[in-house]
Amino acid sequence: MKFLSLLFLVLAIGSLSHAQNSFLIYTVKGNVSVIEDNVTTKAKIGRLLPESAQIVVAPGGVVSLICNQANLISLNKGKVNLSTLGEQCKLTDQSVSSNYLKYVWSQLTTKPGSPEKNRKQFMTNVGAVSRGVNNVWIDPRLDTVKYVSGSFPLSWKSFAEAEEFEFSLYNTPDDNKPVTTVTTKERFVDAKSVAAKLKPTATAYWTAAVKGEQNPEIKVFEYVPADVFKTVLASFEQSGPELETEAAKAFRIAFMLEQAHYLADAYTYYKKATTLDPGVPVYKSTLESFKKDYGIK
Repeated sequence: MKFLSLLFLVLAIGSLSHAQNSFLIYTVKGNVSVIEDNVTTKAKIGRLLPESAQIVVAPGGVVSLICNQANLISLNKGKVNLSTLGEQCKLTDQSVSSNYLKYVWSQLTTKPGSPEKNRKQFMTNVGAVSRGVNNVWIDPRLDTVKYVSGSFPLSWKSFAEAEEFEFSLYNTPDDNKPVTTVTTKERFVDAKSVAAKLKPTATAYWTAAVKGEQNPEIKVFEYVPADVFKTVLASFEQSGPELETEAAKAFRIAFMLEQAHYLADAYTYYKKATTLDPGVPVYKSTLESFKKDYGIK
């Protein structure tokens, strides 16, 4: 029995050591081709490749590959055997968000017609579980909103046939009396109008309820100064790979901004990615999903 156990252990270790790496084409710029099973074809975003394949990058071309849903590898010249990229596939503390790479892998490998996986499954700190039940429901994604500028809806849904709602703003989450209350027939209030009542660097707390009722769900609104956001944005810009298309960069930054709760700015970058490269389906589908999630018309 000891011999058999040892044999199984050796076989298991051997199989792990020969585990095949998988590569997903993330971005393509210029003339890039794939050689697989002695057949040469044009590289296409979303194509999954085994390590037995080869990538050929013509002068001036660039291709980025996601390896094993975890690492991003960029190539800009010559013929490369993917089997030689094993070291670059090993998990490291690289700057590109692993959550982002897993999300892109998931979206690009999803078969047409399959249910789309929501971004929040791949994000951290996008909102807590709702703590109460009332006639107004505010999406947990809005638990914390970091606002810099522009219009963005702080929205809610109602389970009652109500015609009017009250949006209340508080100085602290424990205040019994709001500093201001706005009555509206809409199911949202523009973040821009909230910021107009605050000073930059201020943190306020808000909720929405059917007029005449109360809602214990208190959300956080942080008014972030432009210079602070500029530093955050610069760190996101610099965290990407050395070789990255402008559209892919905008999409990556959008994902990271959303994860960091800069929702109005994330919306701007999702739109930018779609405009720069409308031919990539994941850009358009994510933008539409984002608009639906946050009640953007």
